[in-house]
Amino acid sequence: MAEERRALSAIHEFTFSSGEFDLEQTLDSGQCFRWQRLAANEYWGVVSNCALHLWQEEHRLRVRHWGGAAPVNFADFGCHYFDLSSDYQHILQRLRRDKLFAQLASQRAGLRILRQEPFETLISFIISANNHIPRIRSIIERVCKHYGLSINTPLGEAYSFPSPEALASARLEDLRLKCGLGYRDAYVQSVARAIAA
Repeated sequence: MAEERRALSAIHEFTFSSGEFDLEQTLDSGQCFRWQRLAANEYWGVVSNCALHLWQEEHRLRVRHWGGAAPVNFADFGCHYFDLSSDYQHILQRLRRDKLFAQLASQRAGLRILRQEPFETLISFIISANNHIPRIRSIIERVCKHYGLSINTPLGEAYSFPSPEALASARLEDLRLKCGLGYRDAYVQSVARAIAA
């Protein structure tokens, strides 16, 4: 099944130093909500109106993409999105000086801080208030399905994160009931309107 998914379009690949990056640690860390795990070290999600299928093989990250504003240079995209240009080893060395962080730093040496789209990150943060990760993912997926752009892929239908304008013009009742935002609807729309203005 994994081989069938990987045979669907051209593969873009970039490499990194061993131990520098762990796809599972990074995408399952709770800092992002749009990545769906397909198998061990294999995910699909949407970034910048582009559906991406990622998998890690040792110190290589492989990428397939579909849809709109695809990153032109996947090495640059991966380096930026996964913050591979920052010296995390230096950060981890400093964290290891603190005994509370020492064990955690050793266990999560491949975790990277994602450089996500600012608007998506802000709206996701608002949605995350008093929620657990599966519910946050579900709400964000409904918001994207109702207000984002559709991206057809061999892996299924994907949706971009909505623009500020799309959320600014949404009906509060639809945000609350169809998307499941509840009381967060007015906060999401207020932020979207401020950014869209």
